[in-house]
Amino acid sequence: MAPAQEDTPVVAKVEEEVVRLGLNFKAACAVAKSELVRNVVLFVISIYFIQKDANSESPSDHFLLNNIFLPLFVYNIIMIVCSSYYIFALMQNSVRFLYIEVFYVNVFRKLVVIFFCVYLLVVIFSPHIFYVSDAEGHSSEIIQFNNAYLIFAAAILSYALFDSGLVITYICSIYFRITNLRNFLSKYWFVRLIVMIVVDMLLVCYYLHCLVVHSFNFIFLTYLLLVLAKAAILTWYLKREVCAPMSWQVKPLDDQRVPDSQKVKQAVRIMAMKAEVKEVASGAA
Repeated sequence: MAPAQEDTPVVAKVEEEVVRLGLNFKAACAVAKSELVRNVVLFVISIYFIQKDANSESPSDHFLLNNIFLPLFVYNIIMIVCSSYYIFALMQNSVRFLYIEVFYVNVFRKLVVIFFCVYLLVVIFSPHIFYVSDAEGHSSEIIQFNNAYLIFAAAILSYALFDSGLVITYICSIYFRITNLRNFLSKYWFVRLIVMIVVDMLLVCYYLHCLVVHSFNFIFLTYLLLVLAKAAILTWYLKREVCAPMSWQVKPLDDQRVPDSQKVKQAVRIMAMKAEVKEVASGAA
């Protein structure tokens, strides 16, 4: 009876309509627009630098090509394939395909993100001096990464790594029906925002230190403003999650609240639908 449950058409109230099926291609792309925009940006970046470094005779460019941009291209192709399946699932009239997307393809996507972030962090936190020789071995070059770029990139990768781990944990708690873990994550989901804000403020302090101690650098100022803006946006999201509307009064922590993540909401709704179908089937029997 499991396939029959997953094939059940979706009929939900408007306010609960997080599972939308039978969409046309344009509407499905609109639902997945954030993924598509990210994929297009990464695709353009990877293609540009691959073309640029492949035609270069500099050993440093070839190092970046082989260790950064080719892996980024492969990673992006995987993300494009996963997003394409998501769009396909939204265009179907059966919830089975969206079930596969949310619980299997999405977890696979997050695992790829974790693997790729760990790989890049290893590259970043390895000694920043690399000895690269040309094909004939006649010359060598020392590649040294700028700490300003390294720290900024490390922060972004750490965010992605942390968020992907949390999403996988929450999805697994739903799939395996680990109620205590799910309630704990729902209750303290806002802590992820606090962690990100703390990291952002540490970065602000670092770039302020660089501007004060060293000579003025436009890169430091740019990163400082970007991180400060991100911290302000996250603080606004944090207030919206933990405080009552139009006030700073902290709301009671709710262990039944579903995190503000599209895939997580879809997973919760799909499992609720399966439980409803099972209950109806049991009642009819």
